Amino acid sequence: MSRRIAVSCLLIAIIGFAIFIYIVPPAGQTFWPKCLLVQTTGLYCPGCGGTRSVHLLLHGDVLGAISQNLLFIFIGLPLSIWFYIAGARYVLTGTWSHPQLKGTKATAAAVILVVGFGLIRNIPFEPFTFLAPKDLNANAKRK
Repeated sequence: MSRRIAVSCLLIAIIGFAIFIYIVPPAGQTFWPKCLLVQTTGLYCPGCGGTRSVHLLLHGDVLGAISQNLLFIFIGLPLSIWFYIAGARYVLTGTWSHPQLKGTKATAAAVILVVGFGLIRNIPFEPFTFLAPKDLNANAKRK
């Protein structure tokens, strides 16, 4: 199988997964995986709330999405879109380009950002509790 066909299948699967996330809320379902860090320690990892964030964003609730995972909305989502567009361009033209961290300073900054976000979102008092993911039912009550 050529790489372009494989990438095409992956892009279609991503759209299918986005439709699934749109239809099936990530809270209250037994098949959505639970974060192992939260299950074992009670602490939120930098990715906690990412799926809920995508679900809310697909439903047009931008503020709710931000309240689930600020880092994912402002960094992870743009990078995901960039990779998706790069994949579509590869399928159409055969040319691949993707986001790259150049140099150790950029890599260190990315690691510090992700680890720092993971630490700060677990501080149990205001204003840091804003960074912890919320229950999806809380977002529904807010409207």
